[in-house]
Amino acid sequence: MGALKRILLGPLFGILVSCGGGGGGGSDDAPIVVPVTLSGTVSSTAGATTDSDVNDPNAINIPNDTAAQAQLIANPVMLGGYLNIPNLGPLGPSFSSGDVSDFFRISLASGQNITLNIADSSTGDLDLFLYFDDGSIAPNNPDVSSIGIGETETITAPQDGNYVIEVRANSGYTNYALVAGQSITSPTGDRLVSSDEFVPGEVIVRFKDTTLPLSTTPAARAANLGLQTKAGASGRAMLLNLGEVQNRQTSFRALGITSGQKGGQVRRFRSADPVKQLKMDTLQVIKALRKRSDVLYAEPNYIRRAMLVPTDKYYSLQWHFPLINLPSAWDVSTGDARVIVAVIDSGVLLTHPDLQGQFSADGGYDFIRDDSISRDAEPGIDSNPNDPGNSASDTIPSTFHGTHVAGTIAAATRFPGTETGTGTGVAGVAPGVKIMP
Repeated sequence: MGALKRILLGPLFGILVSCGGGGGGGSDDAPIVVPVTLSGTVSSTAGATTDSDVNDPNAINIPNDTAAQAQLIANPVMLGGYLNIPNLGPLGPSFSSGDVSDFFRISLASGQNITLNIADSSTGDLDLFLYFDDGSIAPNNPDVSSIGIGETETITAPQDGNYVIEVRANSGYTNYALVAGQSITSPTGDRLVSSDEFVPGEVIVRFKDTTLPLSTTPAARAANLGLQTKAGASGRAMLLNLGEVQNRQTSFRALGITSGQKGGQVRRFRSADPVKQLKMDTLQVIKALRKRSDVLYAEPNYIRRAMLVPTDKYYSLQWHFPLINLPSAWDVSTGDARVIVAVIDSGVLLTHPDLQGQFSADGGYDFIRDDSISRDAEPGIDSNPNDPGNSASDTIPSTFHGTHVAGTIAAATRFPGTETGTGTGVAGVAPGVKIMP
């Protein structure tokens, strides 16, 4: 296997200078070749590095085959590597013994991506695993895994911290590129990531339609694979179940999921947490199903949740909230009571029903010295932020602008299935925060 990085410089042979002739007869002069010298330095991109035990006989080989041998890498990083199952791939240092796993140690921030790009998925299938680097790493018990069968695997760091990344060969041999700490857009249609939210033990499968006998119906095919049918029929998707722990071995054998490196897909996941183990087993089964010629597609039974949409009476009039994607943002957070938003405006109508319970314990303040402007009973600056209105006319309504702003920020809001808010007014952007008027 040659070195991972090769830089080819095309030769610069010379500059051809044509001599122009005089008159109309032209010139028979041959082009003059002017020799040139090219010199300089070629450097790799900052943050670029290579796997320390590639299959290159000319490279210095430093093993990174275990978590204890994990290669320290920077953040961000673009890394080139190579893995192979024993006796597969080009000849080189790792041909006979195999280089099944590469481990890397890295510090990541919450939300940063680790993306594995597989150079040739037709010759090798690689999986990606992430472990919390807390001193007790169990190599077959990853915290997050991505085990699809496509050209890309992606994992997102769940929190700030130190991690160990494992790139593991499930079959064959291939080069790969590992990108960590950078935002990389990658296809997600074939992703199988353990941190995704899905029902452990359940698989959605669509078998290919055939004209085979009744004994090979989708339900029969599922039974032959040790899977239990929960719903579905011929010509449509089916919901299948892995069954109890003792029954899963039948499925593993039927699908070629083995405990070794030869004879099929490798099953190496071991977790003391039964739910985590079942999620990993589910993804392994789906991965094996996707490789079968009689399967159109196989997916986890993903859990999808409706976006939080308020039931407040006048929410439908707040046309601007969907424009800033508030329904999807509310799925993540509706605000934290530890956050206090100071509204520096015309004060707030403290008795407004949509603001009851939304004020901070610190109260508020009236900074207007001129009593003719503040229009309240307290002289000068005081601790009463109530807005009595700015109109002295019975026919011209007051604006109550500060009340409007405070309500936009944190009006009490009722979401489906909750008892919060009155449900009679409008919704606030962050109803969970507190207002200091």
